Amino acid sequence: MQTEISFTAPTTNADGTPLTEALTFTALIDTVNPPIKSYAVPATVAPVAGVVTVTFAQLGFVPVNGTTYYVEVTATDASGVSAPTAVDTFVYAVPPSAPTGLKVS
Repeated sequence: MQTEISFTAPTTNADGTPLTEALTFTALIDTVNPPIKSYAVPATVAPVAGVVTVTFAQLGFVPVNGTTYYVEVTATDASGVSAPTAVDTFVYAVPPSAPTGLKVS
Protein backbone atom coordinates (compact mmCIF):
# COMPACT_ATOMS: atom_id res chain seq x y z
CA MET A 1 0.00 0.00 0.00
CA GLN A 2 1.50 3.30 -1.07
CA THR A 3 1.58 6.01 1.58
CA GLU A 4 4.16 8.56 0.41
CA ILE A 5 6.02 10.10 -2.49
CA SER A 6 9.68 11.08 -2.68
CA PHE A 7 11.78 13.12 -5.07
CA THR A 8 15.23 14.67 -5.29
CA ALA A 9 15.28 18.42 -4.63
CA PRO A 10 17.07 20.46 -7.31
CA THR A 11 20.35 22.14 -6.45
CA THR A 12 20.62 24.31 -9.56
CA ASN A 13 18.52 26.68 -11.61
CA ALA A 14 17.34 25.70 -15.11
CA ASP A 15 20.46 27.39 -16.57
CA GLY A 16 22.79 25.32 -14.37
CA THR A 17 23.69 28.08 -11.91
CA PRO A 18 23.49 27.26 -8.19
CA LEU A 19 20.22 27.91 -6.38
CA THR A 20 20.35 30.94 -4.11
CA GLU A 21 16.72 31.12 -3.01
CA ALA A 22 14.57 28.90 -0.81
CA LEU A 23 12.36 26.39 -2.58
CA THR A 24 8.83 25.22 -2.00
CA PHE A 25 7.38 22.12 -3.64
CA THR A 26 3.99 21.22 -5.04
CA ALA A 27 2.82 17.68 -5.74
CA LEU A 28 0.23 17.28 -8.46
CA ILE A 29 -1.75 14.06 -7.98
CA ASP A 30 -4.84 13.20 -9.98
CA THR A 31 -6.71 10.51 -11.90
CA VAL A 32 -6.00 12.34 -15.18
CA ASN A 33 -2.69 12.70 -17.01
CA PRO A 34 -1.21 15.23 -16.70
CA PRO A 35 -2.35 15.64 -13.08
CA ILE A 36 -3.97 18.96 -12.15
CA LYS A 37 -4.96 18.69 -8.48
CA SER A 38 -2.18 20.31 -6.45
CA TYR A 39 -1.00 19.64 -2.91
CA ALA A 40 1.57 21.87 -1.20
CA VAL A 41 4.47 20.02 0.41
CA PRO A 42 4.63 21.41 3.97
CA ALA A 43 7.69 23.57 4.66
CA THR A 44 8.38 21.37 7.69
CA VAL A 45 9.22 18.46 5.34
CA ALA A 46 12.96 18.91 4.81
CA PRO A 47 15.16 17.01 2.36
CA VAL A 48 17.31 14.21 3.80
CA ALA A 49 20.46 13.73 1.74
CA GLY A 50 18.72 15.74 -0.99
CA VAL A 51 15.58 13.58 -1.06
CA VAL A 52 12.20 14.93 0.00
CA THR A 53 9.78 12.30 1.31
CA VAL A 54 6.24 13.39 2.10
CA THR A 55 3.32 11.24 3.21
CA PHE A 56 -0.10 11.37 1.65
CA ALA A 57 -1.42 12.51 5.05
CA GLN A 58 1.03 15.44 5.15
CA LEU A 59 -0.17 16.47 1.69
CA GLY A 60 -3.83 16.12 2.61
CA PHE A 61 -4.24 13.60 -0.21
CA VAL A 62 -6.76 10.83 0.45
CA PRO A 63 -6.51 8.09 -2.20
CA VAL A 64 -9.33 5.72 -3.14
CA ASN A 65 -8.70 1.97 -3.17
CA GLY A 66 -8.29 0.49 -6.65
CA THR A 67 -7.79 3.87 -8.33
CA THR A 68 -4.99 4.75 -10.75
CA TYR A 69 -3.23 8.04 -10.00
CA TYR A 70 -0.71 10.17 -11.86
CA VAL A 71 1.80 12.28 -9.94
CA GLU A 72 4.41 14.92 -10.71
CA VAL A 73 6.22 17.57 -8.64
CA THR A 74 7.30 21.16 -9.25
CA ALA A 75 9.70 23.43 -7.36
CA THR A 76 9.06 27.13 -6.85
CA ASP A 77 11.27 30.02 -5.74
CA ALA A 78 11.01 33.80 -6.08
CA SER A 79 12.04 33.51 -9.74
CA GLY A 80 9.20 31.19 -10.72
CA VAL A 81 8.00 27.61 -11.05
CA SER A 82 10.15 24.80 -12.44
CA ALA A 83 9.16 22.42 -15.15
CA PRO A 84 7.45 19.38 -13.63
CA THR A 85 9.15 16.07 -12.98
CA ALA A 86 8.33 13.20 -15.27
CA VAL A 87 4.86 11.84 -14.53
CA ASP A 88 4.78 8.68 -12.44
CA THR A 89 1.75 6.47 -12.01
CA PHE A 90 0.50 4.15 -9.31
CA VAL A 91 -2.60 2.15 -8.43
CA TYR A 92 -3.59 2.66 -4.83
CA ALA A 93 -4.31 -0.77 -3.40
CA VAL A 94 -5.24 -1.72 0.15
CA PRO A 95 -4.71 -5.40 0.93
CA PRO A 96 -7.28 -7.30 3.00
CA SER A 97 -6.85 -7.83 6.72
CA ALA A 98 -5.30 -11.07 7.91
CA PRO A 99 -7.63 -13.95 8.68
CA THR A 100 -8.49 -14.44 12.35
CA GLY A 101 -9.67 -17.26 14.55
CA LEU A 102 -7.15 -19.82 13.34
CA LYS A 103 -7.28 -23.08 15.32
CA VAL A 104 -5.42 -26.32 14.97
CA SER A 105 -7.40 -29.33 16.24
